[in-house]
Amino acid sequence: MPSSPISRPYVAIRLGDQVFQTSVAKAPSGSWNEGFELVVSYHMQLFGTVHLDVYSSNTLLPDTHVGRAEIKISLLEGFPEIFTSYYEIWDKKLAASTVPDQRQRHILSKNLGALQVRVNYRYQRMEDPEPPIAKVHGAHIVGTTPGQLSNQKTMTGGDVNPADMPIEDLVAGFANEYNQYIEMVRRQGHMAIVRNSLAKDGTKSTVGFTKMDSDTYVAGTQGAGGESPGTDMKGGATGGWFSDWLAAPPNTASEPTSDDSPAPTVPIPAERQDSVAAGGALGRNGNDKTLMQSLASMFISPSTFKAIKSLDRLVTAFNQGVELSNAELIGGLLTLYKFYNEADIPGVTRPHKGTMVESVQELEVPGHYARFALASYGWRALYFFNRGITLMDGAKVDSDVTSVLQYLNITQEDLLGYEFRSSEVFCPSYFVAHDRPYNAVALVVRGTMSAEDTVVDLSCEYSKWNGGLVHSGMRASAHWLFVKVMPQIFAYAKSQNVKSIRIVGHSLGASTAAILVIMLRTLRERLDGLGVDSSGYDIKAYCYGPAPCISDNLAERFRDCIETYVNKDDVVPRLCYGSVSDFKRMSISASDEADNL
Repeated sequence: MPSSPISRPYVAIRLGDQVFQTSVAKAPSGSWNEGFELVVSYHMQLFGTVHLDVYSSNTLLPDTHVGRAEIKISLLEGFPEIFTSYYEIWDKKLAASTVPDQRQRHILSKNLGALQVRVNYRYQRMEDPEPPIAKVHGAHIVGTTPGQLSNQKTMTGGDVNPADMPIEDLVAGFANEYNQYIEMVRRQGHMAIVRNSLAKDGTKSTVGFTKMDSDTYVAGTQGAGGESPGTDMKGGATGGWFSDWLAAPPNTASEPTSDDSPAPTVPIPAERQDSVAAGGALGRNGNDKTLMQSLASMFISPSTFKAIKSLDRLVTAFNQGVELSNAELIGGLLTLYKFYNEADIPGVTRPHKGTMVESVQELEVPGHYARFALASYGWRALYFFNRGITLMDGAKVDSDVTSVLQYLNITQEDLLGYEFRSSEVFCPSYFVAHDRPYNAVALVVRGTMSAEDTVVDLSCEYSKWNGGLVHSGMRASAHWLFVKVMPQIFAYAKSQNVKSIRIVGHSLGASTAAILVIMLRTLRERLDGLGVDSSGYDIKAYCYGPAPCISDNLAERFRDCIETYVNKDDVVPRLCYGSVSDFKRMSISASDEADNL
């Protein structure tokens, strides 16, 4: 406890948006002996810090903040699962998360005391089992066993979220959809082109590629493959695949123990990924529907609202511990700007991986598919970049579709399917075309062009995947395309004897394309075992200015099937949670230096 005397102390424990509070101790030295649970994701282990803020309780005046102790979770590697240690208490403006490392060395004599903390934590390692994708977003998932979901309406608008499925069921559902399309081709001799595949009773009337322009799309009434992703025929929410994401489980916490007994060790259930609260005053009730939730449900889908809620948790964790005023932050940014623009740093180069483009011939195929990536943004982008599209073209019915046909000079028959829309997070806009010059089927994923796309960009928690790390929001989008679009593409390719599949995108779409190709490669053997014969296809991604989406080891492992093109110092391919965290630390250090100038 602090060396200076205080009265009636208590401790507030915070990790991101998880907030707990001890009881108010009668003794100035504390002696609470109370236990609390904190949910720690792998992302939080990399970047998170537990704050232990000591307050002195006052009767009439606001409580006095005495100081702060911190536990940086990434530093717990190598510690026993259960240990007891002392953590120094500092003024919050001198805590480790606020003060640069070089200054910390000069203020060791200014700490206010220490808290004795018993920690029960098992450090998560890369080789540990990966959580299901929905758990990355804080979902409370009912447990299932392999094979349980295979026969449900997972792929045709049922109540099961594809992202919640075990790999075995995901692959089995993929193969089931693929075989349906192959059987349809056998009976009809061609793949059906679906304009509106919802019958009056809400059931799917046929199968095939979806064609849905933004002009005809009604928010929430139709999803990829023609079914309704969580809405009834009137557009009201009915809780479909993505609407249960981020659902908050009941809040629980361990009870405080008596002064003469140790705090209990309570294991955290695997499905508990939302915040839990204790102490009442600082807790959050995740089950009560707030006024904000009620109002939001009138304008956005439940899945979008829950994604925004998850994003709020991420932002809260990112801003935790930053005690700079706006003036101090601006001073730090100006110092950084001055340093990088005026300082002469000899021998410093900007490293990059891959090779530089040295001839026009190297860009023949990438240039061809770059046109597809631009076309995925519809008539607005083509008009903005002066690609032969006029405002009159934008006023036409199916303006995005007609603009794509005109710009790429392809026939209506070769534009196999499309969904130009922006009403659901993790459900990207795309189009599918038969690229006859290269005898390939191209799936083209649109980049960021709506608020929902921005939510996907910012759902940037790192999660473990295939032995590396992946951007959670982009993985969710790739997962959706894998379930809803890829079976149709494989069936069409087989019916037309096309052996090349190209997945193309720019920015967000490029990152999603890269992850989707990795999914297809890693699940190839399982798909082949169910008769899909994915190994017989040349599958490749062309990515233009992608945002960071996978770790270096995955990028190196799959570099043979992913081609990435970056324009010099484009900021987007360098913008991720880690780089922004580094920038935050640099800004804090620069702000401290600015005070000394």
